[in-house]
Amino acid sequence: MDSSGATHSRRPLSMEREKVGSGSAILYCGAFLLSAVGKLYTLYAMKYYNNNIYPLPATTLVAWAEVLKLITMVTIMLLQGNLFQTRFSVYFALPAVLYGSTNNINVYALHYTSPPVWAVLIQMRLIFAALTYRWIFKRSITKIQWLALVLLIGGIVVTKSTGDTLKGNYIHPAAIALAAIKSLLCVAAAILTEFLFKNDHRSFIEQQMQLYFFGAVVTSCFSAVELRTSSTSWPLFHASTHGTAVVFLLVLYLLFSVITGCVVAIVIKKLDNIVKLYVGVLSILITTFISSVFFSGVFKISAQFVVGFLLVCEAIFLYEKPSL
Repeated sequence: MDSSGATHSRRPLSMEREKVGSGSAILYCGAFLLSAVGKLYTLYAMKYYNNNIYPLPATTLVAWAEVLKLITMVTIMLLQGNLFQTRFSVYFALPAVLYGSTNNINVYALHYTSPPVWAVLIQMRLIFAALTYRWIFKRSITKIQWLALVLLIGGIVVTKSTGDTLKGNYIHPAAIALAAIKSLLCVAAAILTEFLFKNDHRSFIEQQMQLYFFGAVVTSCFSAVELRTSSTSWPLFHASTHGTAVVFLLVLYLLFSVITGCVVAIVIKKLDNIVKLYVGVLSILITTFISSVFFSGVFKISAQFVVGFLLVCEAIFLYEKPSL
């Protein structure tokens, strides 16, 4: 791919899943699910116990997580004695720039629609991802798998349509356009990351180190811009009586972010982005269940939510069992 040898010309390019056993696949997805739930739960709890205000800007939280991931990979490479043989490739900068751009789209989109509707709209990335695999990489996707993707989106719609469905769920055309742009950028970044993981000749640790290096640079720039331009004061504690708890949750959030980033990389390399997307959806729903127990005053589980959750589970089962 580049002068530093990003890919071997002798090896055919591939976007296929590796041949891993069902036990290994379940292990990868299970680890991703647990870490993602932990990350989402601690993120919300940190805000909940800090008077509904994040102790730091969201861009700063993301930047800190990226820096910690980078430090983790650098440490591993240093222990392996391979750090000073690293050859950087600008290809790893592209996903970081794309992901950074999508984060800003969220801010503008919520001016045109509510968070639940936005969460549904951006799931069009599932269809975009499947079409990319089918048309560009010629991967076979069965009718059952297409049905599973439609069922998955249907389940998300059902879960997100609970609660306030009258006032805040108007869909402005601009929201649809922004969702399409975000979905395309997310898919482009995700597919490019998967392509690099599966075709770059570097070790998996070095691949991740480069990805997190550029990710740390991009997210730190966004964080610096927000801190410089925002009129909001961002103390670590915002008149909170749970200061120690907030710090503990912040540390846990960063820890789960590092673990999730590493596990997601394995899922993408060994499996694919479709798996990453639907396990991510499942983690959000499970986090909602958990939050309904610990934050019952904020989250309420309805029969409609349960139906949507079951639809999502059925969709995942169908996608992984195309021969049914």
